[in-house]
Amino acid sequence: MLKVLANLHTIKLKILLPFSLLIIALSYTYIFINNNINKSSYNLNSTEIKGVVTKGKDNKYEICDKECLIVYSDNKLEIGDYVKATGTIHEPRENTNFNLFNYRNYLYSNNIYYIFYADNIDVLGKNPFYKFKNKIVNYISSFKSHKYLEIFIMGDNATLEDNIKDSYRINGISHLLSISGMHISLFALILYKILKKVPFRNMLINSFLLFYVILTGFKLSAIRSFFLFLTSKKLKPIPSLITIFSIMLLYNPYYIYNIGFLFSFTITFFILFLKFKSDDYIIQTLGTSILSFLVSIPILTSTSFEINLLSPILNVFFIPFVSIIIFPLTLLTFFIKPLDSILFFMTDLLEQISLFLNNFNFNLILCKPNLYLIILYYIVVILIFYKFNSYKLILALLIISFHYILPKLNNYPVITMLDVGQGDSILIELEQQNKIILIDTGGNNYEEGNISKYTLIPYLKSKGISKIDYLILTHGDYDHMGESINLVNNFKIKEVIFNNNEYNELEQKLIEELEKKKIRYHRKINNLKIGNYDFKFLNNNIYIDENDNSNVIYTEIKGNKLLFMGDAGFKVEESILNKNILTNIDILKVGHHGSNTSSSKNFINTIKPKTCLISVGKNNWYGHPKDSVLKILSACDTYRTDLNGSIEIKLKNNQYSVKTINE
Repeated sequence: MLKVLANLHTIKLKILLPFSLLIIALSYTYIFINNNINKSSYNLNSTEIKGVVTKGKDNKYEICDKECLIVYSDNKLEIGDYVKATGTIHEPRENTNFNLFNYRNYLYSNNIYYIFYADNIDVLGKNPFYKFKNKIVNYISSFKSHKYLEIFIMGDNATLEDNIKDSYRINGISHLLSISGMHISLFALILYKILKKVPFRNMLINSFLLFYVILTGFKLSAIRSFFLFLTSKKLKPIPSLITIFSIMLLYNPYYIYNIGFLFSFTITFFILFLKFKSDDYIIQTLGTSILSFLVSIPILTSTSFEINLLSPILNVFFIPFVSIIIFPLTLLTFFIKPLDSILFFMTDLLEQISLFLNNFNFNLILCKPNLYLIILYYIVVILIFYKFNSYKLILALLIISFHYILPKLNNYPVITMLDVGQGDSILIELEQQNKIILIDTGGNNYEEGNISKYTLIPYLKSKGISKIDYLILTHGDYDHMGESINLVNNFKIKEVIFNNNEYNELEQKLIEELEKKKIRYHRKINNLKIGNYDFKFLNNNIYIDENDNSNVIYTEIKGNKLLFMGDAGFKVEESILNKNILTNIDILKVGHHGSNTSSSKNFINTIKPKTCLISVGKNNWYGHPKDSVLKILSACDTYRTDLNGSIEIKLKNNQYSVKTINE
């Protein structure tokens, strides 16, 4: 009897301790992150660093000593170089638009707290370990199939083309390209066979696996797989997984922002917890794939804001193709170079199939979920798979449907001025999202496509927006319409509205795309009825200066008066005042980024704006907004994208509320 009680007590402790540790880890993470703590030994006054180059190329390196930094340098460095650098140190940038990727948190999750711009670098010597790693990297680079050798051997997908990465992400198979328990187990099995009669075999295997984890640069999925393997003989899988998860969070709470970390632990936990079993291999693979897909939805929709409904079916093909053919073939090719051509053919086939499947759009755009919806997802997954019946999958369809219509439940129109640098882009969502209007797209000649790829498109998706009813382009300057073609190629657009002037070269290119896609476009519009609201276009004159040809738009929404000035200057302001009675404007989009060619004292004093919005790039070359303009605007509440980031305004009956990303 005493022995039974003792066993029960031991079992309770084995269950209780991991969960207690989890609660402590999550509490610590919450406090740590909310107080914006970092563990860096550097600060903004640091001007010198020393360390080993652990990875990098093209003037961007990761240099590590007690901690790692991202270092930019014109010097050509090799992995393993021990260097001393002098220069300036900066904090990583945070996201300046709601819902989007936070580069600072991403670096923090990789134990990197600062970025260093080196003026001078001296190579002091070589680190033996990383010198060895550099030899492996150089050896791998001599293969035709080097991209996949780097992925499966070194855990690095940096050389994989962006379009291929995107295709894997869209098809829901990116997880197959990370180091997992399959890698660790296969390595362990090979070593077990090789070292079958060697003394201290287990110690040697564990030492090699630890060496491999270090070689990969401490990839989080590799760390998780290694420690899970290490504890598998002493702890049951779930307590072991929870313990490892908790310890890693206690070490670095910012791991919670690492997508690979979340995917790795979440999917592994639910596979272990719900234990979907079938004697039929295809049913087993499909069931596990559906489970993994449902579990990953909250993570996917929190980061990329879309899911591929075909993903569970695609994984039935891709999982065995990668795990049974490509991964083992990669290991063999690493040691037997003549197999390189076969591996290259197989990986090229993988890429072509993935790219081909992208032509069939089964992607569903879903808004960024809140915590309550995420919890609801996981409750539904447990209900479906705890005692699995296929009819329970209806629950999954119901919650996905609810998630899809969630943005349509908003009763208030919302205006968002996006931070697109030195440019303009303003999103207007009418109530229930029954109409979506985008005024300008932003654009940067030096980083063509980046604003649409990293800001505009993901932000629209994060709001659950899959189509734009009206794309209004105030004028033909690149910083206002430069991303329009990318937007047209990624979203359904109903109508495009140009200004009154003749089409310039950029507008002509856009029109060619619009005609290909049979999208309607107009110019010389005076009034536009959108939903229940009239949008009046006040600038009907033609000027020599393209800025002065900007569409100037006035509307009243829920009793609030809004005026969008584009880049219009003094002449246009005077013309508008002569033709229209405008006063007590609630929200003014200030003309021309706060330039002293716009916002005359007479104009501002006449329209009397309450809230002024300035879209302007941080530390821009033009010195916008000008101090003289800010002085004229001093009577209104002024918000600037360079200081406040993205600005969101909710319109209610005769009132509105303003929220910035920095609040």
